[in-house]
Parts: sequence; C-alpha cells; structure tokens
Amino acid sequence: MMNSAKEVGQGVSVIIPCYNHGQFLLEAIASAEDEPLVDEIIIVNDGSTTLVTLEILEKLQRENYQIFNIENRGLSGARNFGIEQARCPYILPLDADNKLERGFLKDALKVLDENLKIGVVYGDRQVFGQQEQRVEMAEFRVSRLLLGNYIDACALFRRQVWEDVGGYDSAIPDQLGYEDWDFWLGAVEASWQFSYVKKVAFQYRSRPDSMVSGCNLPANRKRLFQYICSKHSKLYSAQFADVFSTKEAQRLEALDEAFQYSQEISKVKVELAIAQQERDQYFEKNKVLKDRLQWIEESLDNTYALGENREADQRQVEEAIAQRNYWEKEHGKALEELNRLRQSHHQILNSRWWRLKAKVGRSVRKLIGQ
Repeated sequence: MMNSAKEVGQGVSVIIPCYNHGQFLLEAIASAEDEPLVDEIIIVNDGSTTLVTLEILEKLQRENYQIFNIENRGLSGARNFGIEQARCPYILPLDADNKLERGFLKDALKVLDENLKIGVVYGDRQVFGQQEQRVEMAEFRVSRLLLGNYIDACALFRRQVWEDVGGYDSAIPDQLGYEDWDFWLGAVEASWQFSYVKKVAFQYRSRPDSMVSGCNLPANRKRLFQYICSKHSKLYSAQFADVFSTKEAQRLEALDEAFQYSQEISKVKVELAIAQQERDQYFEKNKVLKDRLQWIEESLDNTYALGENREADQRQVEEAIAQRNYWEKEHGKALEELNRLRQSHHQILNSRWWRLKAKVGRSVRKLIGQ
C-alpha cells in the first residue's frame, strides 16, 4: 500500500479509474505497488454496479487504500477527478484491467528531469489475454499523431500538462473514446514536447468488449474523427502540408500493399483450383473404391448365404441317406421274412399232412358235387 500522507510527493501518482472491472483491479494495484517510484495510488470508483467490484473496493477501503466513490462520469471524468486528488508532480493513468511494467518509470522520469520542455514520455505495450504480442510505438511526429493516435493513455506526463490542456475532454460524443488522443493533441497545442522510450511501459489486456473495439466501428470512428479534427482545426491547418503528404504516402503504400496482396490472392486462387482438382480426383477415386468395397461386401454376404444354404442342403442329404439306409435295412428284413414264409409255405405243401388234407378235400368236393 502506498503512503497515504497528505504532503506533496516527489514521485508518481498512479490514477486507476474503475468501472465494473473489479476482477482485474487487484492485479493493476499490485503492478503499481511493485514499482518503487510510485508515490501514491488513487482508485476512482466510477459508479460501479457489479457485486464483485463493489466487494473488492470495500475491502481495499478497509485496508486504507485511497478509494474515491463518484457517480458515473465516464473515463475522462474519472481520470480528471483522480488527478485533482493527486499530490505528485507526475501522473500515470492506469486502466483497471491493465498492469504497469516495472522499470519504465525510471527511464521516463530521467527524461523528464533532463529536459523541462518534454511533458510526455511514452513506451511500448505488451498485449496479453486473447492475444500475445509486443506493440512497438514510433518516434514522435505531430503529423503522425494528427493522422491517428498511436500513444497509449498509460504514459507518464507532468501534472502541469494536464492543467495546461484543461484535463481530459468529457464532452467527446457519447463518451465513445479517443480521450487520450484528444489529450495528446491538446498537449501539442500547449507547446509540450513528447519523448519515446523504446521499452515496455505497461501490459495491455486484450478483451473483446474493450472500449477500443467500440471506437473502431465505422460509424463511431467517423463521429470521433469529425469531433477531434474540428476541435483541433488550427493544429490541422498548420500541419496540413505535412499531414496531407504523409497521408498520400500512406495511401500509395496501401495501394502497393493491396497490389501485392492481389498478386498473392491470384497465386492462392491458382493453388486453390489445383487443390480442388486434386480433391475432385480424390473424391472420384474414393467413389470407385467405395463402389468396389460395396461389391466385395455384397459378394461376401452372398458367399455367407451360399455357405449357410450348402450346410442346410448337406444336412438334408445326410438325413435322406440315413433314411435310405434305414429303409434298406427294413427292406432287407422284409425280404428275409418273405423268404422264410415262402420256405414255410413250400414245406407245408410238401408235407404228408398237406397232401392228405388235399386228398380229403377233393373227395369232399366230389361228394358235394354229386
């Protein structure tokens, strides 16, 4: 926790506006506390409504952090309020979802101490979260800044710069953003110089719902540019030749890049056509193989069916052979019985009893015939 005494500090006041970003706030505070040149941390609760944010802010307040609760004023109003409470001659705005990079302030303060005409020192940003990359800034040029902002809000500046500019503009249309760009242009108009330190100044959290994503919507961007250009029209007029020539150079570079891109697109289209042709050939071969496989499967099924039928026929044949053998045995037995009966009949016919019986029979028939 930073020193909470009321005397004017000699270091840096870190201003952290917070609107419903409580889940990230502790990381932002920890990064500022890790920097020994930070003299105080001022947290401005800009009318937060989420339960987690309110609970974290209440806990921090119980631990004697400087928490200021205000009605929602937007980012510009919250920063202005925080800077009004600051005691140090140097100001560093830090969004509640970002983190300060240790070591930047040492180099930045050295630049400010060595040249009193320099009012703003900025550095690179390290993106983390949904994306991971280091974004390098460029050396300061007024014409470059007039074309669009490339200096992040998390830069070190003298409190006097803020006073000369009149603070951050709270009248930006619908508080869409670009308040830092407007602030830097105001610093240029107040004759302050800028210095770039080729070092990471802070870590920027990449989120899909950040204010930057809303600023870059075409309709919003048009309104913001119209507002900025109208407000700083004298600066644009004074730098017109440089701005126009720079814009024209950028346009030609963009056209060249577009041409190169179209050439690459043409190559890709050719490669895509070849790939599609190979794909069609593959599909055709695949279809032939599928048809062949289906035929094999059907043949195999027929073979199985024939095998099952053959086994059934074999069983029927075996049953028929068994029945034939049975009836052959029965027929043999019947023939044996018939032969036996024939023999018995022959024996009876040749026996004396049968001959006597026959003789008596003839005599009886004679008598009856008479």
